[in-house]
Amino acid sequence: MRNFLIALMISFTLLNVSASKANAAEVYEVIFQEISHYNSNAQESSWIAAAIMHAADTYKVHPLLITALMEVESRFNFKALSPAGAIGLMQLMPDTAKMIGVNPYKPLENIMGGTIYLKNQLNRFAGYGQYSLTYWRRTMPVRRL
Repeated sequence: MRNFLIALMISFTLLNVSASKANAAEVYEVIFQEISHYNSNAQESSWIAAAIMHAADTYKVHPLLITALMEVESRFNFKALSPAGAIGLMQLMPDTAKMIGVNPYKPLENIMGGTIYLKNQLNRFAGYGQYSLTYWRRTMPVRRL
């Protein structure tokens, strides 16, 4: 939960980049640059950015929120493994991955599964008033970069 809250805080900063209805290429570039801070392999960074954009489009979750969560969870490391047993880029627990029906060791399935789980959590907590993401997004001032 702590990591999720940190990801939300990071995403609020990143969401200001897209608040002006930035096009997909601009959002992709922001994501690619963020990944490149942690991963010097341009091909891997590009693949991760494209996978994030795909998952975001498929499950209607903002790509910068997915990026922020992934940054907090794994720092964009394909082989991340937590002491608690969380696996991969989105740090899926084995039972969660099994419940969602993905193989957490396959990077694309890990990203898609993590995005499905994130979408489920966003839906689950959507009715929590001022504690919901949609409340904060509606009330935050919009800045143009």
